[in-house]
Amino acid sequence: MAVQLAVASRAPQGATEHAVALAWEHLLGRPVGAEDDFFAAGGQSLVAAQLGARLAERFGVELPLPVLFERPTVAAQAAWIEDATRLAGDSTIPRATEGEPMPLSFAQERLWFAIQLTPAAPAPKLRSALQLDGPLDADRLEAALCLVADRQAALRTVFADVGGTVRQRVVAHLPRDHRDVDLSGTPDELREDAIRAQLDDERDRPFDLPNGPPWRTRLVRFGPRAHVLVITMHHLVTDGISLAVWRDELHEHYAALTAGLTPELPELAATAADVAHWQRRAADAPASRKYWREQLAGATPLNLPLVAPRTAWSSGRGGRVRGELTELDAAAIAALARTEQTSVFGVLLAGAAAWLHGLTTRDDLTIGTIAAGRDRPEVRPLIGLFLNPLPLRIDASGDPTLRELVRRAGATARAALAHGEVPFERIVADVNPEREPFRQPLFDIVLNHHPLGDPPRLGDLTVKHVRGVTAPVAPYELMIRTIVRRGITVQLDFQRDRFAEGRVNAWLGRLIEVLHMMITAPERHISTLRGS
Repeated sequence: MAVQLAVASRAPQGATEHAVALAWEHLLGRPVGAEDDFFAAGGQSLVAAQLGARLAERFGVELPLPVLFERPTVAAQAAWIEDATRLAGDSTIPRATEGEPMPLSFAQERLWFAIQLTPAAPAPKLRSALQLDGPLDADRLEAALCLVADRQAALRTVFADVGGTVRQRVVAHLPRDHRDVDLSGTPDELREDAIRAQLDDERDRPFDLPNGPPWRTRLVRFGPRAHVLVITMHHLVTDGISLAVWRDELHEHYAALTAGLTPELPELAATAADVAHWQRRAADAPASRKYWREQLAGATPLNLPLVAPRTAWSSGRGGRVRGELTELDAAAIAALARTEQTSVFGVLLAGAAAWLHGLTTRDDLTIGTIAAGRDRPEVRPLIGLFLNPLPLRIDASGDPTLRELVRRAGATARAALAHGEVPFERIVADVNPEREPFRQPLFDIVLNHHPLGDPPRLGDLTVKHVRGVTAPVAPYELMIRTIVRRGITVQLDFQRDRFAEGRVNAWLGRLIEVLHMMITAPERHISTLRGS
């Protein structure tokens, strides 16, 4: 049964309530009152994230997703914003002098350490390939690429050892690393193989981190109206959201140059290196550190059947299997999330927990997730690496129904995100869990959810993502990726040193079955899933 809106919700009062109500109305397409409930009015998790971003831009203070769930009315959100504005005070991120050696961010430090563990492995890179159909102006594209680098300091960052410690330094200018490849005349049926060969070459090329640049592009020409643009960045300066930021800015610059205009983007309030420096001072957060110590006391990683004992760190050699949930399945998951006043991620987390309970019979389930680390308005438009792993400890005791597990998982996720400013390394140091050789602490199974992003654009060209660009790389022993497209792609990325592909494929089939049960039989008890 649908939740009913209040019959007589008072009109918004005051500037803040009116501004919040206006943001709601823009996203929901209907008038709202001060006491209306956002989720009862038709909002859901993805729209809530858009609302948070819109309000952060309007008021200059972050409205975390858990706050939107806990304060779902216009009046409550306006009151929270007014309190946060009063407390914001001097919390802005200070700017550093360009060229000054700066510490790595916690995420960069974590990645640097992982690189040192497996020095023979290829450098971690993120890639994107865009199929460009239409009359491309290559010179204008090159100018737009340079403008993105001028604006985004991460693309002008070099890394070097300073007194035994790695430091990053933003420089005013770095030479471009760009290749033009003319494959005109390649038959249509051979183009996919030709693109694959170009991507393989990009995968194997190293980066010169001390001298830069930490990114490069390659433009493959198949004809006057057919091109593929490949972007490759070292993971030290980027993450998945950063690639989307890069694509959006490239479009803005290219479109402006095409129209004969000077590109006008708002000035960035900080650089990625500024954020890294600020993190070192802001990460103490005693209340949040207390939360993690209490939440994770006695937590241990889950154990799944290995192909061999852990006698060395994994090489990172990855495998991948994937399946699909239909568009109707995705809609049903979103509906269950609305009913239980949680997010789609909360439902998927509950499904993963129920699946792992069935595999392990454990009631105490710690699953990792990757927080974007972009809560602050200054960070959101930046290219950089800001990811922070967070442990989500799910209580599956008492044989709950799948519906009850959704409520528990949703509450756990909201609390974790509300305390997510503490870097994972500090969480581990504070909790001080038992350590096992050649194994990451607290968790090595991760759920990473990718909501639907905006389609790529580049001026008036027709732009499509080239699929299959990213080769399987497994930073964790098992990563569950859920990717929203029309339906939801469910993907298991795994370390071949740890798990056999046949077994992982069977796990995938069972996980999809459990996710179907979430929406078709939510009153089913999780004890019925054991041993499957």
